[in-house]
Amino acid sequence: MNICKEEIKLKPASMEDRSIIYQWMAGSNITSFLFDKEEIPTWEEFLEDYQDFYFDGTAPEKGGGFIIVYKDIPIGFISYASFHLAQNKTELDIWMSGQENCEKGIGSRVIRMLCDYLRSSLEINEFFIIPSINNPRAIRAYEKAGFERVSKDEKIEIMKKSLREDFLKESHDYDHIYSDEENLLLIKKL
Repeated sequence: MNICKEEIKLKPASMEDRSIIYQWMAGSNITSFLFDKEEIPTWEEFLEDYQDFYFDGTAPEKGGGFIIVYKDIPIGFISYASFHLAQNKTELDIWMSGQENCEKGIGSRVIRMLCDYLRSSLEINEFFIIPSINNPRAIRAYEKAGFERVSKDEKIEIMKKSLREDFLKESHDYDHIYSDEENLLLIKKL
């Protein structure tokens, strides 16, 4: 199902979209805002992180992905992930196909659209974004969408309460979110 508002459409991503979505993330003029050069995910790492359910719609309770279409042109990707979080919570991730699609207010509008959709369809009422500290343009867009920064002291406690217990018991590396030198934690409650 497409999510539409004015000239913006969120079209469910398909398996065929994976390679272009990866290219936007790992090989475009926005990649340096998302990752340090040595941290850019390989194709295999991308496939491991963005499993089939993001692209085939089989497990919306775990997560999903959407192509951002603006004036009938695909310009980015937005996803949500709930597989690792307590009920009614999700983590969002978004990137555009290139810098030419940034700083137009599209990102913040898309985030609000997805939050509204997830609240009404999956009863999600708490949203997290974990952006790189080196991406102030994206952080401004998230704040325009209603997200608020969480202090360093609160960040660890919030994430420990929000991550599912079985996920915490497994060996997942979530240390990057605890460091203010790498990433911020932004939160929005509806």
